[in-house]
Amino acid sequence: MPVLGEVKNPFEGIQDSVTGVNKAGNDYYKFVSGSNITVELGASNHSGIYQYTFPGGYAANVVIDISHVFQPPQGQGLKYKAGSFEVLSDRIYKGTGHYIDEYESVHNISFCGYFDNTANGKCCF
Repeated sequence: MPVLGEVKNPFEGIQDSVTGVNKAGNDYYKFVSGSNITVELGASNHSGIYQYTFPGGYAANVVIDISHVFQPPQGQGLKYKAGSFEVLSDRIYKGTGHYIDEYESVHNISFCGYFDNTANGKCCF
């Protein structure tokens, strides 16, 4: 999740709003958040792409919560088991989340990210 300003605790009070959808389609969604961050999301069958454009003059942060899972309206859904997160350089990170379904099958979801600017800092909670 893109966040402006200092992040003291990512588990408390991080939220934003959508001011309006700029563009939406079957595989693309673009909007501007209440904090004026442009968010672009793209999707295919086995991958997703996020691009955040932050307004100038503020500390820009990205919070990644691999323990968060969306529960379906019916059924057990997935439960978080474990995960990993690694910063490879000032611009690249990667990780994997491990989840268990109601039949005890393990599902792994991998992710990576690239920043076009050098990160001023990094932190894991």
